[in-house]
Amino acid sequence: MSGDAIPRPADLAAQLLKKGYTNAVRQVVGAIASEITPGGILHRRLQQFDDHARELAADGQRVAADDPVLRALLADFGVALRRQAGLIDAAAPGVGATGIDAAGQFFRQTTLPGMSDQQAAAVGIRFNQPDPEAVAAAVNYTGGAAWENELSRYQEDIGEQVRQIALRGIVAGRGPLAIANDLRGAVEGIPAYRANALMRTLQLQSFRVGAAVHQTENASILSHQIRIAALDNRTCLCCVSEHGKIMPLGEVIQDHHQGRCTSIAVVRGNPRTVQTGEAWFSGLPEERQRAIAGPGAFEALRRGDVRLGDFVQPYEDAVFGDMIRQGSLSRAIEVSSAATQA
Repeated sequence: MSGDAIPRPADLAAQLLKKGYTNAVRQVVGAIASEITPGGILHRRLQQFDDHARELAADGQRVAADDPVLRALLADFGVALRRQAGLIDAAAPGVGATGIDAAGQFFRQTTLPGMSDQQAAAVGIRFNQPDPEAVAAAVNYTGGAAWENELSRYQEDIGEQVRQIALRGIVAGRGPLAIANDLRGAVEGIPAYRANALMRTLQLQSFRVGAAVHQTENASILSHQIRIAALDNRTCLCCVSEHGKIMPLGEVIQDHHQGRCTSIAVVRGNPRTVQTGEAWFSGLPEERQRAIAGPGAFEALRRGDVRLGDFVQPYEDAVFGDMIRQGSLSRAIEVSSAATQA
């Protein structure tokens, strides 16, 4: 079967994951939104600080580091973050379960696309379902100290980040209205972004581990897996480089936070081909290559100073384990130089 005949796995994965994600995180998203909408405690505190900032500006005064209105805003923001962390923790099992469920559907729909179980059985192919408890045990990201630390960081890091935004504005001599605007943007935007990034990564990692378990359970009829990236203008150079690589069965796909990579399993005797990420990238118009890579990396690639693979940077996450991401251009140049000298 040629690569052109295979449905876009990245699109299928996105569709399957989206089905459960919205419901699984609804309470968390709703709680964060409710605190910054009229009637919410943070909405009132932000409004109070806006009014206070206008009064200070009218009098030609600056915001002080110990400003009582600022301190009240930051205190209630800290309480809200603790409440949000508890909701994230409560939602986490359901978020992980949506990833596991999507993995099973994805594995079956992409392994022999267009062929029913009856048709597969007629040619001697039968799929095994992993023990749900075994899958759940493999996807165990939220049961230990690392997850608890991640939730603590959610509270502490965001709280400190917003406090530093205020302090930097004060030290820099920014006016009260500018500081109020900065704080509003941070309070309204950062928690929602961080909560979504954490829960989305939890779902995606659960999905990838679940897919690996399905491969292992069906290893007798499979030969290998092929890594698949989304391949669009949002795909990082690391994931472009890894796209199309042949990997052993059951190996969990390493990706970055909120990464969209997955893999397809190949049935023995039913070969599949996938264009490599490097071939895909090299076939794009230069302007699109530049848009994906950025000006500096594009020029370095064009000159031959680096290869796409030089941008792959391994890292370890305390919760999700071994991951990879796009490294900086300077690091890619160092990797390329070291490879040349080796």
